[in-house]
Amino acid sequence: MCRGSIQEKLQWAFKLYDLNGDGRITKKELTDIVCSVYALMGRRSFSGAEEKALRDHVDKTFMKMDINKDGVVTMEEFMEICSKVSMYYLFEC
Repeated sequence: MCRGSIQEKLQWAFKLYDLNGDGRITKKELTDIVCSVYALMGRRSFSGAEEKALRDHVDKTFMKMDINKDGVVTMEEFMEICSKVSMYYLFEC
């Protein structure tokens, strides 16, 4: 996705995170994506402390993204938060 506007790129990214295609990202979907990224890097298992740290990281990130605190991230919330903050802020611990 080298071409296209920032909005088009964010829509594309949202669709990657929205695993079931229902127009909303759940905390489980975000967790699955993060675990998949770790698996791609060769990490298939975690110690208890590492798994807790991973879940805490996902929880913090999800809380930042779920602007209206209804338990899901919509396309609008995703685009709003991603356009306002750097990805570093969004995913920092």
